[in-house]
Amino acid sequence: MAAKPKMSVEDTQAPAEPEASEELEQKEDLGAWESLSRWLKATMRGHENAWIGGVCGFIIALLFLGIGFWPTLLILICVLIGVLVGQALDGNQKIVQILRQMFSDNR
Repeated sequence: MAAKPKMSVEDTQAPAEPEASEELEQKEDLGAWESLSRWLKATMRGHENAWIGGVCGFIIALLFLGIGFWPTLLILICVLIGVLVGQALDGNQKIVQILRQMFSDNR
């Protein structure tokens, strides 16, 4: 009777295939916002801003229901002030100009 050769664990495993993670590493890593932007443009062609506005409205409605009107209003005012400061630091005065037009005497 012939002796059977002993097989180790390494001998019984299938040859290693390239992992999927290697393929993912080769692709350019887009940021989350860039990926979302591309998805919105492809899926909601022509309606991207309406979709974003709907999501913002939904979040505001949840805030109204969750914490009430005045705290939600305070949060919205703080966000607006933050956007104004951020745009001023970026050199973009678009919102400031809109607010000046809204509250000026020139109609």
